[in-house]
Amino acid sequence: MIRNGKFRILAAVLLALPAISGVRGADDFELDRSKYISLDEIKPGMDAYALSVYAGTKIEKFSLKVLSVARDNKPGKDAIFVVGTDERFIHTGAVQGCSGSPVYIDGRMAGALAFGWPNTIDPLYGVTPIEEMLRIGYEFDENYQDQSPDKSSSFSIDYSKPLNLTELRKSIDNAATPDKRELYSMKPLKTPLVTSLPSGSCDFLSKFSESIGMNVITGVTAKSAEDYTLTPNFEPGSIVAVPLVEGDIRMSAIGTITEVDGDKVYAFGHAFEGMGEVNLPMSTGYVHMVVASHVSSFKYGAAGQIIGSLRADESTGIYGVIGEEAPMIPLKITIDRFNDQRTREYNCQVAVDKYYTPMLSGSASAGALMSRGELPNEHTISSKVRIGIEGREDLVIEKTTSQRGISDAAYSIIEPIMLLMNNPYERPDITGIEVYMNMSNEDTTAAIADVIIRDVRLTPGDTVRADVIIKSPLAQTISRPLEFELPEDIEPGAYTLTVAGGPQYRNMMAQYNSHRYMPINLDSALRSIRELESMDNYKMYCVLALQTSGISIENSELPKLPYSKIVPLSTGKRSTAVQALRHYITKEYDSPKIVSNRVGFRIQVKDKW
Repeated sequence: MIRNGKFRILAAVLLALPAISGVRGADDFELDRSKYISLDEIKPGMDAYALSVYAGTKIEKFSLKVLSVARDNKPGKDAIFVVGTDERFIHTGAVQGCSGSPVYIDGRMAGALAFGWPNTIDPLYGVTPIEEMLRIGYEFDENYQDQSPDKSSSFSIDYSKPLNLTELRKSIDNAATPDKRELYSMKPLKTPLVTSLPSGSCDFLSKFSESIGMNVITGVTAKSAEDYTLTPNFEPGSIVAVPLVEGDIRMSAIGTITEVDGDKVYAFGHAFEGMGEVNLPMSTGYVHMVVASHVSSFKYGAAGQIIGSLRADESTGIYGVIGEEAPMIPLKITIDRFNDQRTREYNCQVAVDKYYTPMLSGSASAGALMSRGELPNEHTISSKVRIGIEGREDLVIEKTTSQRGISDAAYSIIEPIMLLMNNPYERPDITGIEVYMNMSNEDTTAAIADVIIRDVRLTPGDTVRADVIIKSPLAQTISRPLEFELPEDIEPGAYTLTVAGGPQYRNMMAQYNSHRYMPINLDSALRSIRELESMDNYKMYCVLALQTSGISIENSELPKLPYSKIVPLSTGKRSTAVQALRHYITKEYDSPKIVSNRVGFRIQVKDKW
């Protein structure tokens, strides 16, 4: 949680700023024409200026010229188009981080710099009218409804179907697909996501952030020496930041304040993510410099001191409240690497959000793992994540992967948090997240090359004996003896015995036992997550598929139900899914390597007599 001492002092200073009269109130919203200029008064060719910070915390004036006013530029939304005439704007072009910079015409505020076109020659900006911004969070109460599209709406977990980690990863990947609209499309200015993570670890973070309109800027988030003693001055044109991760690892989104109304702050001029009602930390900010680029210029900055919370995130901007505290989850990351004699610990806090928290926790963990260097060509990564849940047993997941890259390591952290925070039954209070990761410079992958069976003709109660031939890199061959005892009551007939590595066994169980991963409440969801994630990759599993009998209804099993009872339950008149129950016997064996495939072979069971 936010430390209260400095927080209260800073909030008190900011709350002493003058309030704007007549901005928020009853349904008859009316713009104060003495402070704000209406669209009807704005004409092409009028002089204008914007307020923004290009260095430190100093707010400067940048001259503009009005090009046009577009009514219904988007359904129900208007826009003002301007071009920068200030030499600095001409040099840098449109700048990421200028989103929210207030625009003044005829001495009155008109709106905020908010959008434009990529790679333009001139510093062209679209301006969100101030009247639309001042309505953000209007009538903000417990019945508040999101009025803007959610940029992460492509992500979903279908809890009406059995949980499936492969499908979950596909859904996350689809949600993290960057915007591919053509260069001629008008877009909100990207928001710089400044991070202390090393650049080599940010490929995964970049994919996620670009999909929601942010651009990862690496190598900075440290506060300047001045910033530690600076009394922040929240006013139009000053920097505002959304600290998503604080502590030993830092990630913050940077933008500009448009307007301040007492304890209320309006910024960005476009959606942050478009989530509607939110509760994220809000802080002051600092600009080290503006980096001019032919592709897209950006503010190279950092978050300052947390002084409030972001409460609404809509298509026309964000709205925060000074003095409120947004919750944050403690995140502790412990790293062991083959080339580092020390165990490294990173203590952080991560913002609470059903989409951000999993993605940022995984990204921070992956970044911490790479803080001492890139992944070697040959690598094995073991991870353990412990998620504290108020009123319930901790969710603990362990996993080992080899030759799968940094994204797979990040997903091992993301998946359980994502499943937990996006369940449809209840919102669990996460009390903390602990991550341990260990990386070695070994390739521990292997594949089953052959299974040599000593006797395929068997009777009930016999022991199947075989040698599993495993091949690993550099053509190293390992022979692993296998023994599997058949049940005494097994029916005569042909059976398939499958030997599988951990990843393939997980897929088999998702197919055989799909009803067991069909949650009906949070407790059953936790049970499903634990079972799916508990299958050890350093194991081999021998699975004997038996004959089908009985049925499953939701996640309940009726294994010995007579056929006369099965038929009426299996009719299409039931809304609840009814499935034939597949029976199998499993025996697990330690494996020296991570086996990636599975091999099945047939055995024949004959009567003893």
